[in-house]
Amino acid sequence: APDDRVMASVLVVPGRLAVPWTRSASLTAALGRHLRTLHPPCMMVGPRAACDTLWQAWAGDAEVDRWYDQRLYVCDRLSGRAAVPGFRLARMSEWREVARHAAAMELDDLGRDPARTDRNLHARVVKERIEAGKTWVVERGGEVVFQINIGTSSKWGAQVGGTYVPPAHRGKGLATAGMRAITEVLLREHPVVTLHVNEANTPAVRCYE
Repeated sequence: APDDRVMASVLVVPGRLAVPWTRSASLTAALGRHLRTLHPPCMMVGPRAACDTLWQAWAGDAEVDRWYDQRLYVCDRLSGRAAVPGFRLARMSEWREVARHAAAMELDDLGRDPARTDRNLHARVVKERIEAGKTWVVERGGEVVFQINIGTSSKWGAQVGGTYVPPAHRGKGLATAGMRAITEVLLREHPVVTLHVNEANTPAVRCYE
């Protein structure tokens, strides 16, 4: 733009995620055509119009594997405080357990197993998140019974995702307690905490609300 404003952008984690933002559909299409020369198309998350335009320019006639509407949740305050026994940062010594849960979560949510697609990449991503203090868990009896990741964060807010409770521990309020605990931690340093969720995932919607 003449006044040096950013008019369109796309955050790309090659092979995993693309997040577009734009003031103009034509600019989004231009970004998509450019990305075609750099990376194969991957999962996109963002406003529907921007994602559709980016996908068409980037992927061409490639068939969409799946798509669904998502709700965006924003929290800027909590009423009261509640201690959650066993809530803490994940430890590197338990990365294998965390990796299994992360793979199971993605398989449930997206229908794909990242550990099967590229086991080494999946392990590296999990380890990097733990090392960066981006994965939190609830431990009970030496077992991880809840885990969640902190995604993009800045002075404007922090986003969470990758929420998972092993099937044997579901229905016990762990996800609700864990979500409240991580939100409390993040609101100490960020003005808002956000997340998006598949609207068809009723248990997740209920937990977040």
